[in-house]
Amino acid sequence: MNLYFLLEGKSTERRVYRAWLAAAFPQLTEVHRLAEVQTDNFYMFSTDGQPAIFTAIDDTIADLCARPIFDHLFICLDVEDSRREDVRRQVLDAIDASTAVRNQHLHAPQLRIHPILQDCCIESWFLGNTNILPPEARTEPLKSWQQSYDVRTRDPERMPAFNGYNTRAQFHYEYLRAAIKDRSPRLNYSKTMPGPVMDPTYLAALVRRHRETGHIASFGELVRVWGSLGATFTT
Repeated sequence: MNLYFLLEGKSTERRVYRAWLAAAFPQLTEVHRLAEVQTDNFYMFSTDGQPAIFTAIDDTIADLCARPIFDHLFICLDVEDSRREDVRRQVLDAIDASTAVRNQHLHAPQLRIHPILQDCCIESWFLGNTNILPPEARTEPLKSWQQSYDVRTRDPERMPAFNGYNTRAQFHYEYLRAAIKDRSPRLNYSKTMPGPVMDPTYLAALVRRHRETGHIASFGELVRVWGSLGATFTT
């Protein structure tokens, strides 16, 4: 089984998906050039955000039709402040247009394509770990944020942007950074150094949260697809 990951982001997603794949699919080995792909490999390609990833969809499908050795293509991007259904339609339209032009059904009939929409961003998923916050935050502004919207009990994907933040993604990022720092001053989170979220126990906590509550539903789509491929989730 060979997996191809087309990622919107250049830093966080590459590091996190790589770490999670090692935990869920220990039999897979990463390759850094398409020419190296043989069996039980995964490959990652990062774009420059949106709208670049939509152009990259066609280029990627063209490559996979020319080299039909991959079984699954994962297209991973943030929903941000758009409606999840609108972004999904945009992705599916790009997939449909490309597979038709490239005759994917003839050149790579085994290929299955999975849009993974991070709602609203990948940090929204990370906030689903109930262990990152104590019952009551100790530091500000996290203490005020938790009183207004406690992500331990309320779905992080539904959390709005608070005053002072232009986008939900920006606020979710800052909420996560504050939560991790409040939990332990020794820990830190950034786009280039996501640190604790790469640990297998963190992945296990997110899987458990989704299965028990139905929260972080877009993360649940990833869990469902990976589970169908034989992933091992230690919860």
